[in-house]
Amino acid sequence: ELVFEESGTILGSVMISKLRLHKAPQLRCGAVAPLALCPDHQLRGIGSALMREVILTSRGLGLDVLCLLGNPRFYKTFGFRKSHVSSEYNPEYFQHLELTDGCLRDVQAKPINAPAFSVL
Repeated sequence: ELVFEESGTILGSVMISKLRLHKAPQLRCGAVAPLALCPDHQLRGIGSALMREVILTSRGLGLDVLCLLGNPRFYKTFGFRKSHVSSEYNPEYFQHLELTDGCLRDVQAKPINAPAFSVL
């Protein structure tokens, strides 16, 4: 989890959790969620700063790909695109960012979230 703090108050946070791609166990994947901001502090660049940092951190951790569910207009500025990876989510909003170029080329897989998410 990464947080944005100002004057001792947390104004935003973002998390990365482990994600596996069925039929692609060689890939190290992360799920980005949630990106959360205090409503009074939106449109100040905090969410963008958190996303840039989560991408840098993920690269540093050696992840190959990040996936998320969100507004394509916002996330495309960070290189996310509609994912061809099959999922139970609305394909308009399920997106990925390859941190290792071409790692999803020819991959036909389904995302499997950490077990804690399956109980929700």
